[in-house]
Amino acid sequence: MIELLRFEYYRLFKSKVVWLLVAFAALVPILAAAGMQFIMVELGAEGEIDEILESVSQVRFFTWYCISYFYERLPLVLALFVPLFIGRDYKDGVIRNKLISGHTRMEIFASTIIVQASLAVVLSVIYVLVGIVATT
Repeated sequence: MIELLRFEYYRLFKSKVVWLLVAFAALVPILAAAGMQFIMVELGAEGEIDEILESVSQVRFFTWYCISYFYERLPLVLALFVPLFIGRDYKDGVIRNKLISGHTRMEIFASTIIVQASLAVVLSVIYVLVGIVATT
């Protein structure tokens, strides 16, 4: 199982799509913070926003709202990425080779799920950390 996980992580980090997802996770909160700044300063809504965000809890809610935007997009991105990744493995014969080398279907399935779930966690952590820094 450790060999399968090591192999899956190696293929994951080698993929250009993963690095595009990491860049997406890092750039979106920066763009959201820049958009908020533009709305508040350039469009003259600064006074209205200040009245809305009077208390600390309201500022925290507004920051959380901007950061949570990614969580509705992450499942969509992963729903497109994971089948392409697994489909490419099937097409290239990687899954067949794993079965021939003695791994069970459950080990192959579990290693794939663990790697894809950890990718989602890493993307979420990157997004939240960059979002917190960008909105402060």
